[in-house]
Amino acid sequence: MRHVTAPRCRFKCRLLPITDNLWLCPHASWGDAVYQLGAEEEGRRLMDKAGGYDVLLAKIMDAEDERKRHRRIDDEHRRDQAAAAVRYR
Repeated sequence: MRHVTAPRCRFKCRLLPITDNLWLCPHASWGDAVYQLGAEEEGRRLMDKAGGYDVLLAKIMDAEDERKRHRRIDDEHRRDQAAAAVRYR
C-alpha cells in the first residue's frame, strides 16, 4: 500500500494546501499556481484570514487523526464480524 505524504519545505515544516495547485508554509510555496502573478500573495492573505499557519495546521492534523480513528474503529468492527461468521465443525 502506498502512503501519501504531504510535501515539506527545506526547513522541514509542512506545506498546507490552499488550493489544488498552491501549497504554502511560512517559508515556501509549491505548485503550479506559484508561477501566476499574485497567486502566492493571495494564498497567504487567505491563510492569514483563516487564522494563520498554526491554526490551519492544527485543523488538518485533527481531521487526519479523526479519520484514522474512524478507520481503526471500522477495521475492528469488520474483524469482529469476520470472526463471528467463522464456524468450526
